[in-house]
Amino acid sequence: MKTAAVTIGMGKDFYEMATWTGGLVEELLGLEVRILDDRYHHLGVKEKDHDFMQKASTVKFSVFDIYPDLERVVFFDADWRPVRRFNIFDYCPDPDKMYVTVEKPYSEELKYLETFLELQPETYFNGGFFVVSRNFKKYFEVAKRDFGNYKEKYFDQCILNQVLKGKVTYADSRLNVKVLKNYDPNALFNNSEILGYHHGNNYHILKGWLPEYDWN
Repeated sequence: MKTAAVTIGMGKDFYEMATWTGGLVEELLGLEVRILDDRYHHLGVKEKDHDFMQKASTVKFSVFDIYPDLERVVFFDADWRPVRRFNIFDYCPDPDKMYVTVEKPYSEELKYLETFLELQPETYFNGGFFVVSRNFKKYFEVAKRDFGNYKEKYFDQCILNQVLKGKVTYADSRLNVKVLKNYDPNALFNNSEILGYHHGNNYHILKGWLPEYDWN
């Protein structure tokens, strides 16, 4: 089974970040990384005001068309990175499933989105990190084709939550942490427990505007 990690790096800043975080994915997770750059922007969904970010984010719907050799994809947003060495497939073992994560702590915003999208409590997942089998290609095709028929606030993420309702498997939230105790005492995980950190601060660390965190 051919597996690779895929991220989106469209625009100069996002490409720079994707290159950096992709290097960490290669080093710490031992995965080949492929970056969807500006050449693929035209494959994004053209809805509403044709927003650049919306089109960029929805290119992921075409990932199995772009890479016909891949049977499984570890997708990560350019501002997600592993913070230590681990085997992703220890946490996402079944090659036929799609694994996603729910953000912790669960916020009022997420509860609102579940009500808005008519989802069950604590099932709204973050679309910026997942592990997915080619078996799910048909659902990505639905998301792309019928994008405008779904409720949407956060681009691809809201669409995927509706299309994939009841079809995904929930993985350990430590794989995709957005809140650190450095900033919020209500954060559930200590830095030493976190596997993957997902935040714009990663770009600030890349640029040297913020010091690296202590993950020990």
